This record gives sequence, C-alpha cells and structure tokens, in this order.
Amino acid sequence: MSTERFPEGVAVGMEDFRKCGWRDALAGGKREGYSAMWQAFSGAARQAIENGQIAEGKVLWLLADACSMMLRPESLNDPFKPILVMDGKRSVLPEDLAVDNIEFFAQIVDEIDDIWLRARIGDLVWLLKQPRDPRFALVAIDAYRQVPLDTETWVRGGHECRERALRLS
Repeated sequence: MSTERFPEGVAVGMEDFRKCGWRDALAGGKREGYSAMWQAFSGAARQAIENGQIAEGKVLWLLADACSMMLRPESLNDPFKPILVMDGKRSVLPEDLAVDNIEFFAQIVDEIDDIWLRARIGDLVWLLKQPRDPRFALVAIDAYRQVPLDTETWVRGGHECRERALRLS
C-alpha cells in the first residue's frame, strides 16, 4: 500500500491545506472514528487529483494516511499500527511519513478545529518531529480529552483517545 499516490516532488503548504476542502470531506460522511475519516479523505483526495488539483489532493492523502493508522494507546512511543495488512503489504505507519510531511503537519495543526484530526496530527508531530516539542504533545492531549465520553463515541475509538491522553500526560 503505497504512501505516494501523487506525483513525487509536490510540495504542499498552508494555502493548499486551506483550499483542499478537508472540512467538506469530513462533513459528507458518517463520523465513525478514524477509519471513516480515512475513507472520507482518501475519496476526496482521488477526486481532487482527478480534477487536476494535485497539491490539494496530496494534502488530503496525507490526512488520509494520518487517519488510517490504528491507535494502540498502551504503547507510549509506538502507538500506531497499520489498519490493513495483506499479501505482504500494509497500510501507512508513522515511519512512512517523510520529514517534510511532518513539518507540514506541524504548520497546520493549529488551524484544525476537528478534535479527532487535531489529536491525531498533534500526536504524529509529537512522535516524529525532531527534536521533540512538548507543545505538540499538549495539543494531542487537549484534543484527545475533548472526544466525548458517550456510548457511541466509546465504540468508535473514544476510549483509546482517552487512554492515549493519559499516557501522553
């Protein structure tokens, strides 16, 4: 499962994030945790690239990649596992993200108002950006703590978000 579904060398920045329609992608589907977000972002990315919006498509693919990982909060420093493993291939893991992708995530995290996405992006930046900046751990903790504690959210991964917030603390 490739992490590159767009032409190599495409650089993205804040304006590409603002233009990519990430909120519309999330609004169009059912909110059932990170796997639903992954599907929404990857579908929107394919559409953007088909429409010739390569930079916006890359942004959406990066967001899809971030949401495609399963959260295993019991591990402090290795909390993400592939959501899919098949025929010797797997979906994205944090180590598959390039340094410039992590820098991009660090730039956009403060503009993300979706708590699930903000938590995931903050967590990935905390794990991968060198040197580590505690600000990103705090962003992740605060966003994970805002995930509601109700029955519906609990089964979609809300309990894992709370546990991850505690471990990061």
